[in-house]
Amino acid sequence: MRITLLFLLLSLNTFGQATMNFDYASELSPDSIKTYLYVLSSDSLEGRETGRSGQKKAAQYLVGKYKEWNIPVQVQKHSLNIRNNSGKNLTINDNNVIFYKDFFYVGQQEDTLVTFHSILVAGFGISNENYDDFKGKTVVGENLLVSWKIPVWKKKFKHEDRRPKQANSLSEFIAKLCEKKPAAIFIVVDSIPSTIHEIENDPRLTDQLRNSAITVIFINQNIAEKFLPGTKMREMYSDYLVKLESKGKPKPLFMSAEGSLKMVSKTESMIGENVIALIEGNSKKDEYIVVSSHYDHLGIRDSSIYFGADDNGSGTSAVLEMARIFQKAKNEGNGPKRSMIFLNVSGEEKGLLGSAFYVKHPFVPLKNTVANLNIDMIGRTDNKHDSLKIKDYIYVIGADRLSNELSEINKKANSDFTKLELDYTYDNSSDPNKYYQRSDHYNFAKNNVPIIFYFNGAHDDYHKPTDTPDKIDFPLIKKRAQLVFLTAWELVNRSERIKLNK
Repeated sequence: MRITLLFLLLSLNTFGQATMNFDYASELSPDSIKTYLYVLSSDSLEGRETGRSGQKKAAQYLVGKYKEWNIPVQVQKHSLNIRNNSGKNLTINDNNVIFYKDFFYVGQQEDTLVTFHSILVAGFGISNENYDDFKGKTVVGENLLVSWKIPVWKKKFKHEDRRPKQANSLSEFIAKLCEKKPAAIFIVVDSIPSTIHEIENDPRLTDQLRNSAITVIFINQNIAEKFLPGTKMREMYSDYLVKLESKGKPKPLFMSAEGSLKMVSKTESMIGENVIALIEGNSKKDEYIVVSSHYDHLGIRDSSIYFGADDNGSGTSAVLEMARIFQKAKNEGNGPKRSMIFLNVSGEEKGLLGSAFYVKHPFVPLKNTVANLNIDMIGRTDNKHDSLKIKDYIYVIGADRLSNELSEINKKANSDFTKLELDYTYDNSSDPNKYYQRSDHYNFAKNNVPIIFYFNGAHDDYHKPTDTPDKIDFPLIKKRAQLVFLTAWELVNRSERIKLNK
């Protein structure tokens, strides 16, 4: 009888331990997350641009919340040099073009003035033995307009686009165009915000553009239409590209176009802040799990506030709420075995600068850091899943690149509780978006710390002033945050530290 009772008590205790994580995960509150996010994406924080007053107000708010919950917190300052274009103007045929919205330019540090009176419209900028967008035209000293797009040829044509497909393909594309020695290059891209993010997170590409003797200007297709405005005698730019793909014959065009680019630049030395909160573990307190997010955004551009509700008010609000519940568990005698660092970094939008500084000056030795769970945008759905009418999903990136165990822990947490669709589309090393390299987890991964990057995908409001809190799905944030919470719970409480892949 005593043996049976002892077995029953042990079984109940085991069951209680097994369900405790679910109980605490259920306490994550969408209302609390909403409160945090509305503060972070408020007018008064002015878009939280790193080094500006809004970012500093956001840091103070984060520090205040951690202190409110009696979680020890400190601020880590990092310096950065930011080039600001205080005077920026591009005109094309009397049309004013908006910097950061319709065009982007990274040039030499000094002021820039470029004027033009004509443009060579050269399709996709392809030049090989099968197809030549520059056929019969002199390029030296001319202004080029090309589309950064891989054409979809009709099946009857066997042209091959021989652009390199590796990570630096945009860099190599620019380099090949520069070899033709044009006066300036206008490159038409699908998304200015995405192009800005790619450039700002690729130091080699940034250096290439800044050191180029040839001006390279990125524009969206709406602005490209200003060069071919579409009359009875002139076709629209979009129609021009469609005809190239359908006919399979290059058609370079010389067009008259009046315009100028004027940039007045200055470089400022500024200070950003990383906010570091610590919940100390008990039996394995010298091992650490880092749960991270960046809280900076784009600030004010052309008098518009870029609120950054999803990017990344959503992830930062989730990190705050997880810290609150982990501290609650500790207060109730259920604290973690390993220690937890809740890391909110600034400077992500400037090129992952805050997390780069952290890994160079870590709060604890990186060798003691077991894993990094990084959250960057979890409050919305993307066009792909909207079209499929799937809301309960999350993109998972990098989970098994350094530790298969980490990936399995995340999968089990999902199958046992949250039951989200785990989408690994962007985890493919050949994915052209290169999201694995584009958020703060990457600086941990480069230092051999296993990571998971949680992401909802880009949407139409990404890097626009319309990324506002009224569009956030707070119950969905809770569900996605629960997956991160349960993965973190297992990491801090399991008997053995996860192992790196061989």
